[in-house]
Amino acid sequence: MVKDFFRSRTGVLWLGMFASLLYFVIVWSLGSTFRGMSNWVLYPINLMAAGVLTLPYMLSRRVWVQIVVMVAVQLLLIANLMYYRTYFTAIPLGSYALVGNVAEFTASIRDSLRALDFGFPLITILTAWRALQAPAKPCGARTWAVRSADLGRAGRRHRGLCAGGLRGRGLQGRLHDGSRTHFAVRIQQPNRCAGLHRCR
Repeated sequence: MVKDFFRSRTGVLWLGMFASLLYFVIVWSLGSTFRGMSNWVLYPINLMAAGVLTLPYMLSRRVWVQIVVMVAVQLLLIANLMYYRTYFTAIPLGSYALVGNVAEFTASIRDSLRALDFGFPLITILTAWRALQAPAKPCGARTWAVRSADLGRAGRRHRGLCAGGLRGRGLQGRLHDGSRTHFAVRIQQPNRCAGLHRCR
């Protein structure tokens, strides 16, 4: 179940956000000390934070919305890294109100960038690529997948297919609906029936 979740689109985006937060900790530690990474509390806190930051996708079901949020968070993390390299502390909350003055410090910002900072956009690109390939919902061992020319209609019309008697090992059913042909394929667990499930 957990393995199937992290192969789904939600799981991929969650892992991408967690990777961004953990990468920030690693780059920050390179300029100070890795003592903080030995504290186990760091990891569950970042996992929960990644879950909260993944809520935009869970609510909108749009990958691009989550990517925008991820880029915004990464820009904030990069800004803190650049500030730390100069003042050895995180950006004070009051300083965010001065974001309009960033244009005056373009040269300083450019000098503060490091090659490691480009790891953030790389994480974003890999996360977006993998998320677009992953199914929108977890597809476990007891899942029936419906493939057809119209997946939406197939899922609505044939949700009761399993109860209708399509059972057996390696069974593949073909249903004709007018000019369309729908396929219902059982993945695993031939002796149990979990109902139809739309995976994409």
